[in-house]
Amino acid sequence: MFANLRTPFRVLIYRRARLSIAGPVSGKGRLAIGKCWPGQVSRGTEVAVRPGGAMQVDGIFALHRGVEIRVGKGGRLTLGSGYLADDVRIDCHHAVTIGHRVAIAARTVIMDTDHHDLTGSRGRTAPVVIGDDVWIGLGVMVLKGVTIGSGAVIAAGSIVVRDVAPGMLVAGSPARDIRPVTWTI
Repeated sequence: MFANLRTPFRVLIYRRARLSIAGPVSGKGRLAIGKCWPGQVSRGTEVAVRPGGAMQVDGIFALHRGVEIRVGKGGRLTLGSGYLADDVRIDCHHAVTIGHRVAIAARTVIMDTDHHDLTGSRGRTAPVVIGDDVWIGLGVMVLKGVTIGSGAVIAAGSIVVRDVAPGMLVAGSPARDIRPVTWTI
């Protein structure tokens, strides 16, 4: 079922999915929440935009089963087009931007915050930017202050703590350059 939610974009909410909107939602895209492949059992999917937070959807974006998205006060989440596979988590307290034609595999975590202050750190929050045509593998962690360039591929299990150049394959903990690559969704 599509819901208008007084926004210019449309939302398709599948079984066992929840959308909790207290902040502004904008964009001209479409968002599918809680999508399952044939034969899969649905699991709870939750998108929560808290008061003072904002979300923008510019393209067609699918959130598969088990995805959790939290946009806190002062946070801004921008989605281009692509998908988040099963059990992906996004914590947005500053800014998370995901480009177009982006594939993010299961159990990935994207955070623009440490949630706590730490003496000598570079701040509690910093924006995360994921460019167009990016592929993020299974179980990757993308931490605050990271920019992933367009066309990059992040290997499964990597922890991304610094910027990734466009068109580069990175792997490891922390993620390091492996070689230039090209790929398409």
